[in-house]
Amino acid sequence: MMAVRNKPLGRIPASVIDDIWKGSIDMHIHPGPDSLAERYIDSVQVAMLERWNGL
Repeated sequence: MMAVRNKPLGRIPASVIDDIWKGSIDMHIHPGPDSLAERYIDSVQVAMLERWNGL
């Protein structure tokens, strides 16, 4: 399986990408309004939860 990344890297094997991301935590959120998905929590609440959890 090949994963596609932005130029100039072109195609990088998914296994290489998996190795790079191993042990990482994805901290991004999508706080804006979305007509297709209900937001149960806002960005401030996420930050407070992460702070309480020691992240």
